Amino acid sequence: MSSQHQKAIVSFGYSTDVQTYISVLESRPNRALSAIGAITQGEHTHTHTSPAMSPPAIIAPSILSADFGALGKACSDTIAQGADWLHVDIMDGHFVPNMTFGAPVVTKIRSHVDRPATAYAKGTFDCHMMIAEPKRWVRDFKKAGCDLYCFHYEAAVSSTAADSPSGQSDQKTSPKELIRFIHAEGMQAGIAIKPSTPVDVLWEILDCPNKEEVPDVSSCPLHCYPYARRNQ
Repeated sequence: MSSQHQKAIVSFGYSTDVQTYISVLESRPNRALSAIGAITQGEHTHTHTSPAMSPPAIIAPSILSADFGALGKACSDTIAQGADWLHVDIMDGHFVPNMTFGAPVVTKIRSHVDRPATAYAKGTFDCHMMIAEPKRWVRDFKKAGCDLYCFHYEAAVSSTAADSPSGQSDQKTSPKELIRFIHAEGMQAGIAIKPSTPVDVLWEILDCPNKEEVPDVSSCPLHCYPYARRNQ
């Protein structure tokens, strides 16, 4: 895969304060990944791409550091300051111990940020689904305004959820089938893995002759090594 088909996504950890976002945004006149890597060291964000081969970077701050009492304004202000995407961390209290928010909140904040004109464009809602049953909520988050649905490999292979909250299934969720389902619903698909999960589990999914079955982003929570893959 050639570098012109890659995009590096810098997704800040949710403990990062807003001032750090702004300082990074103001320090990237050429949107160089090497500069971003230098600025964000120690901020739960690391890159693995050589600066000489760096593709343009996409900056996607997590909204968990925002003031929840004025979440819509915080989202619109972050985009206005120069962020490309918003990273929306969805936690269900099962797959991870914390709870954040669900599709109704995403619906509310979507009205404060213009929808992206094209795939991966400014305003993309990158929803990191730290939930136990990722297949079950695809349609709800599509309706809410999610653009990129990034599910966890570990959750998918452990889940027997159907494709709707009221449905039932006795089949384990196939990551490849889930990617197809997400694409069919009109969103980009992504896979996240925990730091303890060997990256080798992704090779079978990524090595696919049909580009429609390849996830657009793969990442690790808190330690991000993502890239977009649109062409073989």
